[in-house]
Amino acid sequence: MSYSVSCCLTDAEKIKHLFGSKDISLFEKLAADLEDELEELDNYFEDDIDGAKISKSILRDLVINAEIRFPEYAFLYGYVYEKLCKYYGERVFPPNDFADYSTAYFGEVSDGHSTFIDIPAPDDFPGILSIALENLSTEREKFLQLEKIDGVDDEEVQLSKEDFRYLFDKAIAEKKSIVFFVY
Repeated sequence: MSYSVSCCLTDAEKIKHLFGSKDISLFEKLAADLEDELEELDNYFEDDIDGAKISKSILRDLVINAEIRFPEYAFLYGYVYEKLCKYYGERVFPPNDFADYSTAYFGEVSDGHSTFIDIPAPDDFPGILSIALENLSTEREKFLQLEKIDGVDDEEVQLSKEDFRYLFDKAIAEKKSIVFFVY
């Protein structure tokens, strides 16, 4: 089971558009705007990436050529993807006084890994589930059908359900896609 589930609403079309766009000015803008966050990724994972500074290179590869030069660092592609999703959107916290969405509930209703661009799936974290705008209603039904979870208090299940209902309703109202990140 995961440790936490965070979420953001984002503009999936902008993310799809940047992938392999060959737009150097877009890359330079993103690299400048995300410079601190990309550096934080490299610093945080310095032991896992042998001290290399590759987050900016990954961003460049995604924006310029849709190229995956570092498949052994699939997790880092996931974290760069997260930065892009947040850049073109906003993090959404659940309304029921939790810092993140219920891992137990999410684990029961989510299936697989999905992104709006073609990046490698990490073996471990972050787990990513991207839901496009056109699939929100169908996915909302799937997420809200859960009534019980083994080993989880019924009240907690209902609060978690309210959190996910809020999220999907907000995404539909704002015409934004949803991306979940599992750590």
